[in-house]
Amino acid sequence: MAKKRASNWNTLAVEDLPPLPASEERRTGVDIRDYLRRLILDGRIAPDTELSQVHVARALGVSRTPVREALQMLGKDGLVTAEPNHRARVKAFDPAELDALYAHRVLMESLALATSIDAFRPRDIDELSEILDQMEAGFADGEQAQWMRLHREFHRLMVSGTTTSMQELVNARADQTDRYQYLRLKSDPPTPRSRGAREHRALVAACRDRDRPGAVRLLATHLAQTAFELGRVLAPAYPLAATQRALSFVDAAAEELGPSVRSAVKAAAGKG
Repeated sequence: MAKKRASNWNTLAVEDLPPLPASEERRTGVDIRDYLRRLILDGRIAPDTELSQVHVARALGVSRTPVREALQMLGKDGLVTAEPNHRARVKAFDPAELDALYAHRVLMESLALATSIDAFRPRDIDELSEILDQMEAGFADGEQAQWMRLHREFHRLMVSGTTTSMQELVNARADQTDRYQYLRLKSDPPTPRSRGAREHRALVAACRDRDRPGAVRLLATHLAQTAFELGRVLAPAYPLAATQRALSFVDAAAEELGPSVRSAVKAAAGKG
């Protein structure tokens, strides 16, 4: 089992990319973009890796045209930067980007949850609980990649009662934080007793009770604390000012939701 666990974290040289799954259809730029995107988000393609069109095309057994299209799309996704010589490079970890992404998540996911909670059906709450059961079962096996997939699904379901447009905005930013989450999991694997696990369970309980103030409080502080923890790993001296200000905006809106939100937001900001 140890061998399998270690393989989740092996990074890949571009020349060693696994081939695309067999298909009779011609591969498009979207296919290749989705494939490379997952490898980048999962940490299999390391930050600052150069993505040569020639090398990627050769490794995947495709022409350069769909690779070029894929890299352009990854640039729009914020995962790849284009260099003056037209070679692409996976974006390095950046505390300023981390701060911006989590500030957005604190604001937008809290709002999306506030507008979703009344739409939750009993089976939605049961599904959230089942996802957490699977996440905790994964701890014993050391399956971090599976844990991340379940974690993404959990947060997506938490905002599934809002509009499609809102969900797309929220989920796009959440996906971009996956690279940072993987960094934390490598150095500090989750456990069923970790802060995040406890907060996930409390979130489900608040949603089951239709406790909008409590759920928003828990989600905002959960996201902020994750940002602060990641910041301490990446750049301990960097103040996550945007995340702090996002919490202040949630605080300003807390009058409508209840005083418990306001006090929790202040407590989270103080721990950053």
